[in-house]
Amino acid sequence: MANEFAQVTFTRVVTENGDALALESPKLGFSIRLSVAHLESIARQDVDEFSSLLEDPYGPEDEH
Repeated sequence: MANEFAQVTFTRVVTENGDALALESPKLGFSIRLSVAHLESIARQDVDEFSSLLEDPYGPEDEH
């Protein structure tokens, strides 16, 4: 998936603990694997809580 701001690949991964979703941003070098439990937890979040996670997409400045 891509737009003028980002490119992200989505891949289904089979792990010892079951299926997971691998998200990768090749241009930025970020990746994460989310289990079914992680995805369910994200889906249950309040919109405001989830939106706050996107305020600093690269994390706090002192982590760069």
